[in-house]
Parts: sequence; C-alpha cells; structure tokens
Amino acid sequence: MRFFLTAVSLLCLSACGSDTRHWHAPELIGTAPQDASDPKIVFASDGAVMASWAQTVILESSVHANRHADQIGWGGASPLVDYFGNGRAFHHIGALPDGEVLVVFVERANEPDSALGARLFTPGAGWSVFPVPLSQGSYHELFRPVVGDDGVLYLVWTEESLLPSGQGTSDLLASQYAPGQGWTMSEFVDSGDGPVFTASVAMDRSGTAFLVWSQYDEFGDSQIQSSRWTEPGGWSVPENISGQTRFAHVPQIAVREDGEAVAVWRESDQWGSGIYSNSFRQDTGWQGKEYLGYATGIQYSPRIAAETGGGFTVVWSAYTDARVSAAAATEIYAAHRNAQGDWQGEAAMVDMLDGGSRRPAIGTHPSGGSMIVWAHADDAFEIVAMRSDGFGNWGAPQLVHSMPFPGPSPNSPEIALDTAGNAIAVWLQSTGSGDEVYVSRYQ
Repeated sequence: MRFFLTAVSLLCLSACGSDTRHWHAPELIGTAPQDASDPKIVFASDGAVMASWAQTVILESSVHANRHADQIGWGGASPLVDYFGNGRAFHHIGALPDGEVLVVFVERANEPDSALGARLFTPGAGWSVFPVPLSQGSYHELFRPVVGDDGVLYLVWTEESLLPSGQGTSDLLASQYAPGQGWTMSEFVDSGDGPVFTASVAMDRSGTAFLVWSQYDEFGDSQIQSSRWTEPGGWSVPENISGQTRFAHVPQIAVREDGEAVAVWRESDQWGSGIYSNSFRQDTGWQGKEYLGYATGIQYSPRIAAETGGGFTVVWSAYTDARVSAAAATEIYAAHRNAQGDWQGEAAMVDMLDGGSRRPAIGTHPSGGSMIVWAHADDAFEIVAMRSDGFGNWGAPQLVHSMPFPGPSPNSPEIALDTAGNAIAVWLQSTGSGDEVYVSRYQ
C-alpha cells in the first residue's frame, strides 16, 4: 500500500506552520538523444537556480547547465566545455556571492591527459572561464567545492601518482581560492601511501574547513581520515576517526556555524554493513565512533545535513531483509542528533512505503529540520519527498513525480532549498535510449 500527502502531516505542523506550498509539475530541462548522468542543483544567492549534469554521446562526454530565473523561467541547456573522449566527466557545482555560480569539472577523468576546468556564471554577463589550481599529476576524482560567505572557496580532488616501488596510488589535494588573490598552491592533505577514495568537505562560519576521506592502508583495509584547515595553521595532520576497520567508505561531513561537526560513513565486512558517525567539538575534538545503522540488513549511501536549530540529520538506504538484490527490499532510514549532542533514540525507517526506496538526497530547511528526496519503485516509478521538523519527527511522504510501471524510471534525485524554504528537485528519467533531466519546484 502507498500513500502520499500534498501538504505536510500533522506531525510537522508545529515547525511548518500553515505551509501551503506544494510540488509543481515536472519540467524537462535536458533532453535525449544524449545520455545525461550525475545531476546537480543549487540556489544562487540572487534566488536563481542552476542545474548541471554530465552528458555523453557515444564515448564522448561534456558538462551542461541550465539556469532558471524568476519572470524568465528555464533557459536552454548550455554546454560548458566541448565534448571530449577517453573518459567520463566528473563535475560539481557551487554558489558564490552576488548571484554567481561555479561549475568545476575534470575532463577525461582517469586518463594521462586529464585536466581540471571551471566555468563561472555571472548574472548579466553569462559564462566565462574560471582559473583552476595548478596540479602535478593526472586528475582522478573531484569533490564538491565549499564556499564561505566571503567568497573563499575550497576545492578538493585526487590525483594518480606512482610510489617509489612503481605501484600506482592516488593522493588527496586541496587548494583555497580567495577573491582578488586567486588560488593557493595545491597541497597534499592525506598521509600514507594507500590510495584515497571518496572525500567530503564542509566549512563553518569562521572559515574553518573540515575534510574527511576514505584511505586504504598497506593491508588493503580502508579507514576514515580527517583534517581541518585553520588560519594560520593550514591543514592539520590527518587523524583516523573510524579506528581500524575492514572497509570504511563514502564519508560525508556537515558542520554547524559554530564549528561543531558530524561525519558519517558506511563500514562493511563479510557479514554486512552499517552506518557510523563521529562528532567533533571545539573544546575536545573528535568524540569517538558511534553506530547508527539499523540492527539488520545492509546499509548504504549515507547523507547528512546540519540544521539551523543546531541538530544534525542523517539519512541512508537499507536492505531490510535477505533479498539484497531486490529493489523491493530497500527502505529509507534516518537518525537525528539534537543541538545538545545526543542521538535521539535508535535509527528509524521513515518512508513507510511498500516497494523499494533508494539513495536519498538531503537539504536543510531554514526554519529548522531537513527535506529529503529519493527514488521509489512499487507499482509505479516515483520521486518522493519528505520533511522533518528539526526534532527527529517526519511528515508524510509527498509525491513529486510518478511514471506508470513499466515505463520510464526516474532516478538519481538531488535537492536544494533557498532561504525562504522553497525547494527544487532534479533527477534523471530514462527514455529507453538515454536519460533526460527533469526538475520540480516546491513553492
């Protein structure tokens, strides 16, 4: 059985008030026959919206973007770089002050001639080439940039390199951009010879940046490492925040304005997997690993948000029975950490829908709480949203988009919210010959 509300549930009314906003009809902003992937979305500081995605034709890839402005609507999808072959396009998007939006990307990722690039959108002037930090090796993976209120930008990526033994590895590098000053020299952040995979960076109000990543050791095990950038000390010596683990993956970090941070990640071994966290406090540092994941099943794809009321919310997908290969076995789980630093009971299933619910994305609501979107499949293919009140309570699922089964399947949703609580979701939808890009606005 499935049920949806077009308004928030009674559980959320205390935080949401008489909110009459709803999800509007989907709009197509990126079309086939090109095959789209990896959609991103962001609100600019002037209220406009920018969506970006990778686009592939046969074996050649590019990065495209489309902008929405009030009274104008969506423009046409613009290619930000010529199509290039021999590798996929990694890209990320970030909002700068004064309505500007930055898109950073790697051309020909994983190839010897890979290159880091960036394009800047300026209202009234359009797209322009943006300088990028210098590097020594071939680019492997790029992670989402983080931008401070003063326009200071942190960019983090991995590069492939060779150890003295001749064995290949990957290093984690970072650079800082300040308006009027340009980029700092690229710095190696990680320690050890093991390759680095997946990283996440966030910043507090003072400009301190927190970076977490997964790195393999000499035994083939991976742990979660962390470093902080402070003025004038720069990046701190990396610290293992997961302890000795078999496989620790996909770390995510969120930071409150006052500098308190929470990192989450997935750990797995031959028996299964779980979601773990570690919290950072300004006076005592990292507090130690805590288990969040539900007691049974396999957990994956954690996402985290720091909320305006001081709490943190973590969401993830979980296989809740033995049918680990069946989409129908997946659910959305959440855990809430209050402003005082306590996790509110055990993690709970929040979607309450039959069928499969996968890979939630999360955004912070300005009046407290979070909003999430995810892909759901049962007797239809759907994009679903839900909002929390900032105290660990969730409203009912809200239907964003639905396609009959069998038919084109929406997938890979992302979400952004503005300072007024309006939201926009972006996702891919299969056409049979490729994926197209759709959006829906909550207002």
